[in-house]
Amino acid sequence: MLNLVGAGLTDVGLKREKNEDSFFVDNNLGLYMVADGMGGAASGEVASKMVTEIVSGYIRRYLNEPIENPQRYDSYDGQLSHRANTLMQAIHHANRLVYQAAHKKDQHKGMGSTLAVLMVDGDDALVANVGDSRVFRSRGGRLERLTVD
Repeated sequence: MLNLVGAGLTDVGLKREKNEDSFFVDNNLGLYMVADGMGGAASGEVASKMVTEIVSGYIRRYLNEPIENPQRYDSYDGQLSHRANTLMQAIHHANRLVYQAAHKKDQHKGMGSTLAVLMVDGDDALVANVGDSRVFRSRGGRLERLTVD
């Protein structure tokens, strides 16, 4: 089984006045995420925080639930592992809730977030991204991009 140790730190950078990054690190769960509010859009910091909270909450809630639980999946891909299906559904769930929240309040209109996530799955690592938040692997002093925008 992969044994990863994660940590997180964000910085507003040189171009923005407000930090719209959110991250989640849980070494016991084997879940690591970075979300970034989109391009200074309305309430990007709200959207990125929602994404990390919703995805991590969904995974904590449903990871050990049987696949037969009707509340667990909108769809199930039999070619993916149990953990991969849980991660996929967590991302879909977060997308729906952020989209709904963006339409409820005027100050949230147009809000959105990118997401980069790594989740341990036995000896494998599941990697997913939404938008232009990228995942890289460092090996032998070289960075290799693992995701596509």
